[in-house]
Amino acid sequence: MATLQVLCPNGRRQNVKITPNTKLLQVLEDVCQKQKFLPAEDYSLKHGRNTLDLTLSMRYANLSNNAKLELVKCEKSRAESAVLIALQLEGGERLQGEFEPGTTLWELLQHWEGQEEGKYAGKLAYVDSSTTPPLQPVCIYMREEVTGEFALQETLLRTLGLTGGRAVIRLLHRSVEDSVLTEIKTKIEKEKQRKARLAASTDSRESARQNAVNELRDIPGIEVFSPNDFNDLPPDQQRVAKRLAQALFSSMGASGQGPAISQGGANSEGGARKKKPAPKQQQQPTFANFKAQLVPAAVVYFGSEHQKGKK
Repeated sequence: MATLQVLCPNGRRQNVKITPNTKLLQVLEDVCQKQKFLPAEDYSLKHGRNTLDLTLSMRYANLSNNAKLELVKCEKSRAESAVLIALQLEGGERLQGEFEPGTTLWELLQHWEGQEEGKYAGKLAYVDSSTTPPLQPVCIYMREEVTGEFALQETLLRTLGLTGGRAVIRLLHRSVEDSVLTEIKTKIEKEKQRKARLAASTDSRESARQNAVNELRDIPGIEVFSPNDFNDLPPDQQRVAKRLAQALFSSMGASGQGPAISQGGANSEGGARKKKPAPKQQQQPTFANFKAQLVPAAVVYFGSEHQKGKK
């Protein structure tokens, strides 16, 4: 199975298994859930300098196997909107209507069966068992086929990558063997179980992490913050956060180059033991101060880089 590698803002790389029909939106949501960059609407995927269209499947994304993508924070959260769907029937007719991304394909068919004064009642979402094998409804979007009542009930417009804009979906009825329907159902159930395990695993890790943080916060004089506290900052400010953290830790004597307390070792100039004075207690910078210094420092840093580029 082909894979993608996604570089996250925390420096970690996440491998994602894909198929030709895998939507980039699904890749984004899986990576965000695994790495706890939530909500996923605040992030996008980039390949080189290009921001990818999340509505596309891998088949049309023009990405090679083992392509390296980058998860970046959006300047503006991505909002879902109603999708204008044109349903093309076997006879060539088109039915148009607006639907929310959370609508299933089965609900979409049933909606039109109740319209036009019942003109299409029982003609769209039906299974004809009088033939062998039975006729099943099939919806086709791009080159992806959703076959059978069970699959239509489990497939959302969002699952097809449709979170806005407009799209054409073809409807036809085709004879489908029971073994094929069983295989489709098994595949859908496995995908649901995979998402459930992913959600449970993410919740478990987050719960353990939060318990550890709470235990530290119970210690007097300790203020705890994590990299997730910077997720609400723009990407350019996140890039200088590490440099500022090193500077602040250095002022606290926590960088490894700060003052050290003698443990009674020999003096390098002589053999006598000398007691070094205890380091002065410095006021610990709070996270609020650290974050407050981030914005002006980012302006100074990037302003100087801009001036260098002009020269």
